[in-house]
Amino acid sequence: APVIPALRNTPVSAITVTFSESINPATFTRADLALRRQGGTNLINAGVQVVNVVSNEYQITGLTALTDTAGTYQLTLDLGGVELVGQQHRLRQPNKPSHFLETAF
Repeated sequence: APVIPALRNTPVSAITVTFSESINPATFTRADLALRRQGGTNLINAGVQVVNVVSNEYQITGLTALTDTAGTYQLTLDLGGVELVGQQHRLRQPNKPSHFLETAF
């Protein structure tokens, strides 16, 4: 879903991600994220944290310094390694493509 308002002149400090099902929080980390400005290199660094708010809701924090430059940003989540709670399989099955979610702001 797009960030509201879509046109901003201030940095984005955090983004909330809500899944339709509960996932294992140990399997959703910043390694699953890519943040790009104008299609450039991945800006995600050690200052970015993925915080489990409730079983299916996560907040991606530490984005302020990464989004303080004017431009178009795209956040991509690679869910290939994310596991559902109570199940020992990942959302991505072997030999099948990863699931990606993207939003622009």
